[in-house]
Amino acid sequence: MTFQSERWGDILPELAPLLQGQWEELGLYRDHVPLDMDWEKYQKFDALEILKVTTARDAGRLVGWYVSIVTPHPHYRTTLYGFLDFYYMLAPYRTGTLGLQLFIEMEKAMKLLGVRALIAISKTVRPIDLIFERLEWTEQGRTYMKVLG
Repeated sequence: MTFQSERWGDILPELAPLLQGQWEELGLYRDHVPLDMDWEKYQKFDALEILKVTTARDAGRLVGWYVSIVTPHPHYRTTLYGFLDFYYMLAPYRTGTLGLQLFIEMEKAMKLLGVRALIAISKTVRPIDLIFERLEWTEQGRTYMKVLG
């Protein structure tokens, strides 16, 4: 298993077909909020070099990913933040410490970029609180969602 930083545009041909499965497993309110990726926006973020991807590969095959938007926080413009967009590990690879290793590699990559703070969530449908706790992240609040129609 290898973990590395990769460009969005380079992994997109492998990643795009896997996103449907991720959404089917983790997406809430699928009847009201369809998966409809804004590929143009992701390409723009990639071109601006604010979209950062850490991948997990098994013999070259993409099996996990952590995608961040790296930018200063609007409240703290001198501090670079890594905002989670999405993460996922294919089901057969959710064993041992592989998910933890993905997060460790992502943190290393963020430090090299000068990121000072990371913001992420643990989905209630498949919580990963233990990874956050093991890596000494602190809970800052709770995220709530309401579908309006």
